[in-house]
Amino acid sequence: MKVTAATALDADSVVDLLVRAFANDNQMRYFFGEVAADRRVLAREFFSILLGARMALGMPAHVLKDEERLAGLVMGYDTRRLAWPSACERRWQMLLERQAGLADRIDRVDQFVGRCAPTESHFYLGVLGVDPACQGRGAGSHLIEAFCRLSDQDPDSQGVFLETAETGNAEYYRKRGFEPAGSIALNESYNLHCLFRPRRKQGGLA
Repeated sequence: MKVTAATALDADSVVDLLVRAFANDNQMRYFFGEVAADRRVLAREFFSILLGARMALGMPAHVLKDEERLAGLVMGYDTRRLAWPSACERRWQMLLERQAGLADRIDRVDQFVGRCAPTESHFYLGVLGVDPACQGRGAGSHLIEAFCRLSDQDPDSQGVFLETAETGNAEYYRKRGFEPAGSIALNESYNLHCLFRPRRKQGGLA
């Protein structure tokens, strides 16, 4: 398996993969509702905007390929927090207007995540998606380690921060060096977990 920077040629395949990978994700259910068909449509636009913004800004967006097969993607932010291109902002506003209450739900998550995030400079791992057919083969670990290496190599970064609404995923991240940074009940069904992995110095020691 090989991790490389995503290109424009990967974009459509990446978005298709993410829609499959997050088909039943609790955070997608919280944002976009329980109707699977509607959720897939909105999630497709959601991931397309996020990927487009990351790539336009030169932020981390890396794909994992097993020979020629796309196995997964990781994307997020480095220590910079740059404004989105205007075209991405327009698409985002249009997405928020497509479903009642969506803007409030996303804002609630953003506010909580902002309270849990480290005050020091850090990388933010926004999306980690693995093709369901490739799960259980180490694809997620490859992507996590590739993203964390970028953080470890940046002298301004103190580590990697993320959130997940899947309790099983939170445990998965804890086994890979992430520490709990806070949790909240999104509703009666879903909890959001924030986690942080401190920067690892040369030699692998924190």
